[in-house]
Amino acid sequence: MRYHFSILILFFLFFWFKHFLPHSFISENKHHSFQQFVYASNHEKQYFKIRNREFIHPLPGEITSILVAATSDMHGTLGIFCDFDCDQVKGLLHLVPVIKELRVRDPQMLLLDGGDTYQGSMMQFYLNHVQPSVPFQDPLLQLMNKLRYDAMTLGNHDLEMPLDKLSWRMRKASFPFLGANIQWKTETLGEFSKSTNSITTPFQNLHPYHVQERNGVRLGILGMTTPGVPIWLDPLQIKDFRIKEILSSSRKWISVLRDKEKVDLLIGLFHSGADKDYDDRTAIKLGLPSPNASGQVAKVLKQFDLLIAGHTHQTIPKYALDELPRFSVPIIFPGAYAKGVSVVKIKLIENQQRWQIYDMKFDFKSARINQDPMSIKEEIGLSDEMLESVRNYRSQPSKVILKEIPEKVVRNDCLSKLSHVALQQPGKESKFSLLPGSWHTADIKREDLGKPILRKHLFQWMRYDNLPVLANLYGLQIRIMLNPMLRKFQERRIRSSTYLVPGGFEAVPVVEDGPVRLSLKEWNGSTIREDELYKVWMTNYHWNGGSDIRSRALLHDSQLLKREQRFLRDAVFDFLAAKHPKLPLSCKQFLEPI
Repeated sequence: MRYHFSILILFFLFFWFKHFLPHSFISENKHHSFQQFVYASNHEKQYFKIRNREFIHPLPGEITSILVAATSDMHGTLGIFCDFDCDQVKGLLHLVPVIKELRVRDPQMLLLDGGDTYQGSMMQFYLNHVQPSVPFQDPLLQLMNKLRYDAMTLGNHDLEMPLDKLSWRMRKASFPFLGANIQWKTETLGEFSKSTNSITTPFQNLHPYHVQERNGVRLGILGMTTPGVPIWLDPLQIKDFRIKEILSSSRKWISVLRDKEKVDLLIGLFHSGADKDYDDRTAIKLGLPSPNASGQVAKVLKQFDLLIAGHTHQTIPKYALDELPRFSVPIIFPGAYAKGVSVVKIKLIENQQRWQIYDMKFDFKSARINQDPMSIKEEIGLSDEMLESVRNYRSQPSKVILKEIPEKVVRNDCLSKLSHVALQQPGKESKFSLLPGSWHTADIKREDLGKPILRKHLFQWMRYDNLPVLANLYGLQIRIMLNPMLRKFQERRIRSSTYLVPGGFEAVPVVEDGPVRLSLKEWNGSTIREDELYKVWMTNYHWNGGSDIRSRALLHDSQLLKREQRFLRDAVFDFLAAKHPKLPLSCKQFLEPI
């Protein structure tokens, strides 16, 4: 009886260790016993460990303050080359004067970034996908080092680049990257090292949190990445790790930061929006946690003192405020593209030998034109060779000229048809396509008329790094995916990213006795049958689950035929750069072959 009871006790202890302690700092490697560490090293190249600290005891009546500044969703906007919205002042170089002034106000200011930092500009695309891996430099990262950023959280777009280049950035950063809910799968971890008391992972500078002491106050910064990453990224890109639910992950790490690290202020640095309903239905259907959980955390976990939320590109507040009453815990949203920096002034007073907040003020400082941004180019690795390489890449000409600046409807129709044509292979069976029907505006000026369309124009029109995917789809699935198009015909409101247009076949609204429906026909007049299979090009964003397309159409992995490695935008440019490209009719209204 005693033997069986002992077995039950051992089983209970094993179950408790396995399911209730944070997996990202408890190892189950067969070569060692349980160790309290994280599978990462800090920016000083020492392995991250949870520390049992003593409380800081301020003097009776002591008063102090903390200044927190934050950016988010910079999307590679350095401020050298402008890709879009060029009438706006933006880019980290144009925030340098603002950040310097804030440092004068408080030399111990905490400077943070909420992620989606190294993807989205043409310069970053060149560094991530065009420039060879070695030698590799990133002026944006080096400027963040120069400005003395304290930490940043990984965003979903940061995980899109080749992971060796993300790993390089982590090694070169003078600050840690955060992601407390990123869990490496056991089979991808390296062997346990007794000398370093750690397990090697692909990212050796990824921490769950970061602790700093400023002005006599111990601050804990907990980083969380949106669990919606699998909705948007290819499975192979993220095969080695999973991203766990934010609320439960926060609960686990709060106890570590409050009880062991004994922080006085707890800041959540989340790449996750506050509107839980946004993309929540898509995530549930795919078996994923809510992508936007910052608002939920701010309502439930009052152990936080401040949340900084990126991902949704919101700017809250846009001007000075004394309070943010929407949630139990105040949340600031630092906007996007380095158009400004969110600022929080936190005042504290001693209360029973502990620090207590007695006032918080919030503000947003807009970027200002830096009159001499190139004065520090050598300090941030922005060489003349790099500038020339990026400039040449942006200016590569196509074999078509711009006759006039197109209207939005004409531009969208042209780009959708160009995308379809660019994916067809000469001499082979023509495929259908269901590709985006809504595109952005390019920064085209009157002086560009009569000149070739450049690679940068395609980047401006097609801003997302979509890869083509070929799938075998039933006619019924095609019809379901075109439902937003039907709603658009009916002048009903739709989410622009759900709007797909047919390529290689036509979809015409038919009004009969019943509700309006789409008639789907091939160019030869044959009806597209709902029970037949058709080869269809899509973007990887929609195939993976973006905008709920995958769930609504019940797409299955077995229907996938091919994943292209050439970006859709590059395919379109290559088509336009070929000799005598045969342009779709709508394109001929504003484009002409040379």
